[in-house]
Amino acid sequence: MALKGTLSDLGLVTLLQFPNSSRRSGLLSITVDNDQASLYYVDGNLVHATLGDLTGQQVLVEMVDWKDGTFTFETGVPSPEVTIKKDLHRLIMWALKERDEIKKAQAEAEQNALQHPDGHIYEQPLRDFVASSPSHVWASIIDSAGVIIARSDLPSDLSEIAPVIVKSVSAFVNSYPGGAPDRVIIEDGSRTLGLMSVDKKLVLLTVVKPDTKIGLMCIALGRLLDNVRKKE
Repeated sequence: MALKGTLSDLGLVTLLQFPNSSRRSGLLSITVDNDQASLYYVDGNLVHATLGDLTGQQVLVEMVDWKDGTFTFETGVPSPEVTIKKDLHRLIMWALKERDEIKKAQAEAEQNALQHPDGHIYEQPLRDFVASSPSHVWASIIDSAGVIIARSDLPSDLSEIAPVIVKSVSAFVNSYPGGAPDRVIIEDGSRTLGLMSVDKKLVLLTVVKPDTKIGLMCIALGRLLDNVRKKE
């Protein structure tokens, strides 16, 4: 028999710890609006989590602020795979800290963007590029301080992680000898990032689907860079 309830009655952190404290195995499903997270436990250990296209511990970062919704826990449901190996208590603390970092980065980006009122001239080329390229999901231009001065529409599955990506890219560019490199491709399994230097102060950053061929990606990125430079 499945256990059912609401987050408003129990609270997310308490709910996540429930199977752990009772050493239960099964599937915990949590639904908030149109989002549903699936968390698999084995002998009380959280071993796998999914939320849309996300898997593993990043799921907890996305859902750590959930307050309203419903849940069910079904015992005996096996996990299809293992994507989490971290202790649950440490994982929850990590997710809370990561979420705070994301919020901080978002606030800084919104505040600092006010310093670049001319960034709108780059917006249309970025949006047109993403709209015409099925493999590209996001395009942006960031300055040396890690501020997004122009971007295409942000997909929902990137809304949380985008500030972290931008912050990491900015740190890499600023630490690279001689300034921003002409072109960098980064693959992390979930997505592929393309970086190209617009000038000494600005960097073009794009995000593409992980199965995109690098050669085609570089050609498209070069064309976008040409269009962006025409706006200067």
